[in-house]
Amino acid sequence: MVSAVKSKLVVLIESLVCVIAIIFFAVFSHGKLIPFLISIAGLIIAGIIININARTLKDLRLLFGFNKMSRTTVIYIIVAIIFGILIGAVYRRYQHDFILPGRLTYFAVPAILIGATEELVFRGFIQGHTRRIGAVVSIIFATLAHTAYKCSFFLAHQSGYETDILFLMKWTIFGGFVFSVIKEYSNNIWAPLAGHAVFDLLVYGDFANAPWWVWV
Repeated sequence: MVSAVKSKLVVLIESLVCVIAIIFFAVFSHGKLIPFLISIAGLIIAGIIININARTLKDLRLLFGFNKMSRTTVIYIIVAIIFGILIGAVYRRYQHDFILPGRLTYFAVPAILIGATEELVFRGFIQGHTRRIGAVVSIIFATLAHTAYKCSFFLAHQSGYETDILFLMKWTIFGGFVFSVIKEYSNNIWAPLAGHAVFDLLVYGDFANAPWWVWV
């Protein structure tokens, strides 16, 4: 019993350190030399924690949730895509007054890759790792971790740009929670990956240039 409790404590500590390291990356990633080195150190620490828990490709696949496709998985992928379309439309209506992109530009691909990376980190590793503590804990932890990362990044780099942080926080919590629940019940990362990809395609797919948070 003691070892089980200790194991859960270690998992929690590792997950917290990983999230804090990623937040350090978010906050310092666009700074000068010293802040940039701090951001790289954050990525290295997060990478070490992931490597400790996934030493083989099989470990990595299981931990991130790349499980075999099934009929149930396909159903959850469809649900995630529909949800991604809905929240993408709401977000576009709030930001641009029209809900569908008029065209797709080169930035559509990088936008999808950025969203996919977020899903792999938070719904993949963070949620998969904390799943050892419990399903509810993993869903809540992954949702709050993703929100903390997102808000930290925008708060640190929005100088000269207007970002509604409260709006961002509420919708990141809501969307992240739904994607985390989908990940839990589908037992597969493909569903939230697909949903997030569709969301990013709708929101950023028609950008003529990369938004400020990419190049600032």
